[in-house]
Amino acid sequence: MTSSVLNLAALQAKPLKLQPYPYLMLENFIDPSLASQINAAFPSIDKDGSFPLSAFQLTGAMAELIDALDSNELRQAIATKFSINLANRPTTITLRGYCTLGRDGKIHTDSKDKLITVLLYLGADEAASKGCLRILYNNHDLNYFAAEISPAFGNVAMFQVTEHGWHGFTPVQGQRRAIQLNYVVSARAATKNIWRHKIAAFFKRFKV
Repeated sequence: MTSSVLNLAALQAKPLKLQPYPYLMLENFIDPSLASQINAAFPSIDKDGSFPLSAFQLTGAMAELIDALDSNELRQAIATKFSINLANRPTTITLRGYCTLGRDGKIHTDSKDKLITVLLYLGADEAASKGCLRILYNNHDLNYFAAEISPAFGNVAMFQVTEHGWHGFTPVQGQRRAIQLNYVVSARAATKNIWRHKIAAFFKRFKV
């Protein structure tokens, strides 16, 4: 159940920051006592990039976590917090397990077909933990940031996708587990995003 996995009370109590764009960050969004169970059920990912849920057969605590993230309770809590109507908006969920230098962390904004992005971290090794996600004021200075959060287990960043919604982190390499949840504008957009990740995941199988 959502209430036993995600700390919705903390989300509801956390003030929304409006500059440089609407966002919030929380620690311990997942019950810390679930860390070993969830990470034991997290699939082995040794390639960079995002992978669709269809690439895995999730069971146990990971399956329960995904159900909680795709729940109506979380949808309503986020809609209320960001003052946005998310009714009937499809979701996409992808997993990340590894970062590489030169490919990950670059300053960017999310695609225009996304409304809200939720980045939920499940922990990182020592090297990859040094790159904290930063909410940025521009598209060229990683050190000019409004806030940052580490990829420690249970930490989450949520933000509204805007044309100036710059974010990124210092390039690192190593294991860095995360789930990305997006509310998107339409079913067509959701299908497009998932197929893009499926194709990328297919070719990553042959990457050395």
